Amino acid sequence: MGDPALANPDDIEDFHWMDHPDWRAKGELLYLKGDYKLLVENLLDLSHLSYIHATTLGTDAVAETPMKFERGDRHVTVTRWVMDSVPPPFFTKAGGFDEEEHVDRWQHITWTPPAFVRLDVGAAKAGSGAEKGDRSQGFTMRNLNAITPETEKTTHYFWAQAHDFRTDEPWITDLLVENVHEAFLEDLEIIALQQENIDSGSTLDRIDINHDGGGLQAIRTLNSMIEEENNPPASAQAAE
Repeated sequence: MGDPALANPDDIEDFHWMDHPDWRAKGELLYLKGDYKLLVENLLDLSHLSYIHATTLGTDAVAETPMKFERGDRHVTVTRWVMDSVPPPFFTKAGGFDEEEHVDRWQHITWTPPAFVRLDVGAAKAGSGAEKGDRSQGFTMRNLNAITPETEKTTHYFWAQAHDFRTDEPWITDLLVENVHEAFLEDLEIIALQQENIDSGSTLDRIDINHDGGGLQAIRTLNSMIEEENNPPASAQAAE
């Protein structure tokens, strides 16, 4: 896919958490009956956790909390801090929080082309300084996604979950992966239906809201890169 001569080793995504001695990681390959760009947009807008993953990863506070995004030349970042909120059941168990304890929760997402998405997510006791960089009273995870289109409407989805806490307890790794696996299956079902709606030609015009900002910027950047590669400037063609 693409011109091999343009491949640059420096562009290989950093997934060092997969084999770092201070981390434990585990992942799998899933199959999506949908456009890979829809999956990129899904990962860059985690407000859907409140609706699609309410029993595992989501709470009402996620969708109610604004996110911020930033677009660079070759990346898009999305950040959300959900402060002083009740954690989802999954976080309570993984982080060892008391049932009624509130947490400060973070979601830092980075997209790099063509379809790599890294999530830095976690939670710490409310007011313990996580927003200022002190995560000592919480836990951190990395969700790593390498999305590979098979066709225009099918996708190979490689993903892994890494964590740097309780690394000597294999059941924690399994718990994290099982919960995220369940959530991703829900995502893939929704995205497949979304693809069917798009293919039907009967959908209404798309309406974008603030939560869509990160995904929109990523897709615009990606489409621009694809257009540039398929139609290089005249000066570049002359140089060849």
